[in-house]
Amino acid sequence: MSSLSAVQYPTAASLGLSGCSVCGQLNRVVASDSLCRHCGMRLTTRKPNSLARSWAFLLAAVVLIVGALEYFPALSLGPLVEHFQMLAGKLV
Repeated sequence: MSSLSAVQYPTAASLGLSGCSVCGQLNRVVASDSLCRHCGMRLTTRKPNSLARSWAFLLAAVVLIVGALEYFPALSLGPLVEHFQMLAGKLV
């Protein structure tokens, strides 16, 4: 049997390329302080503080969901309560 191997495609980072976060221009990164050829902004390969941003968005989402369920419990339990009332014969 022949083994199938995954094809490895090159990434922009492996080719030394980075996209500008302002104008979108693809640039070759030659040093850690490279600038965009089009707009002059500093190039980064990753978004700064991306992990901290992800945790902040997750925390904000949890707070909003808990708050919404606290003030509007009928939105989440309404169909369930109606179902039990129909089973008990109290809802016609």
